[in-house]
Amino acid sequence: MRATLCLLALLVATLAHADLHAWTRRVGTGAEDEARFVVTSASGHVFVALSSDRRVTLAKLEPRNGRVLWISYVGNGDPAALKVDSNGSLLVASNSVDQAGKSHASVQLVDGRSGAVRWGQHGIGGIEIDASKVVALSDLRPDGSFTIGGTQDGEAVLATYDTQLGTLRSQVTVPGVRVTSLSDKFFTSDGLGQSWFGMLNLAGRP
Repeated sequence: MRATLCLLALLVATLAHADLHAWTRRVGTGAEDEARFVVTSASGHVFVALSSDRRVTLAKLEPRNGRVLWISYVGNGDPAALKVDSNGSLLVASNSVDQAGKSHASVQLVDGRSGAVRWGQHGIGGIEIDASKVVALSDLRPDGSFTIGGTQDGEAVLATYDTQLGTLRSQVTVPGVRVTSLSDKFFTSDGLGQSWFGMLNLAGRP
């Protein structure tokens, strides 16, 4: 007998000036939903990343009244990070697990106006050979790039991509450590596609 799945609804609340409650909205797909990330764009729109039965789902809400503008399925797995740029485009990184128990990472650029996926990449830089997992995602930079940090084939990997095209700009592999977090204060670029990684938040293998 199939168990009845409970809808784990997200209650998104926003506060107006003087700490006055503005609105509360229930967001979900009708599946077993779990909210993972909430970000706001420069225009004030609210974007929510949901894990819906091992599928990555995004929702966009109107800032004034919380009205749901769209809900879009963008890939398989569970959301690992969500970022929004000044134009309202969204980067969502996710991890999925195959039948053999291996983790696989992916990242998608999503049009914030429509919820359509503009491009998607699997693995963290290059070709995924064994298994990969996203741990952190940098902000979208003014030079049109972003960096994924995680593990691939048992090593820490930092891969920088072109935001608009989804093409790989540079990649650094660091054996014997794991990425714990990313901060853009550790990144510099010459504007010609060359990036350098300075003091990274890394930790030795446990």
